[in-house]
Amino acid sequence: RIAAGCAVVAGALWLFGGACEAGPRQEVTLDDLWKLELSEEQDGTVTCSEDWECILPLSDRATMWFDDSESEDEEEEEEDEEAELQDKLMKVDNRGNGVLSKNQQKAENKKVRMELKRDRQMEKCEEKLSKREMKKDNQRAQALKKD
Repeated sequence: RIAAGCAVVAGALWLFGGACEAGPRQEVTLDDLWKLELSEEQDGTVTCSEDWECILPLSDRATMWFDDSESEDEEEEEEDEEAELQDKLMKVDNRGNGVLSKNQQKAENKKVRMELKRDRQMEKCEEKLSKREMKKDNQRAQALKKD
């Protein structure tokens, strides 16, 4: 990520957009928003939380440039998603007596792929937010136990 907009506001580092390379000679403009909680220790040093919080995920325009295969752990998940994609592609509404032109097929397939990418990205964002909320709840419970 290069040329992102950064600001420290209300005890958090906010990071918006920027650009990255998505292949040879391909630079993609990013439009996501992330937050990293900061805290100041008694000795004046600033520390940060371990996880970034996804506030606004990438738009469809930006995600279409990325390959979702980030690690071996995701290969199994990708196989499931590929099966889901194939299932959805088979269910595409076949207007015109069951025959779509190649351009119509491409457009329908792209639409389905983009919907799945958006769903996966929202799931990841929701997981991060859920983990953050669980951490806050645990901290509150520990604070109540101390009282």
